[in-house]
Amino acid sequence: MPLEELKAFVETHPDAFLREIAAHFDCAVPSVWAALKQINVTLKKDD
Repeated sequence: MPLEELKAFVETHPDAFLREIAAHFDCAVPSVWAALKQINVTLKKDD
């Protein structure tokens, strides 16, 4: 998955769950998590 595309997707959808990002890029959830970790993006939910 292209990291630039992932970063752009996360910026436009900051509230997306890992499974939603995985479905968009047609890959597995752990792959999304690893890619986000590479670009230093953490998705913390505020309750």
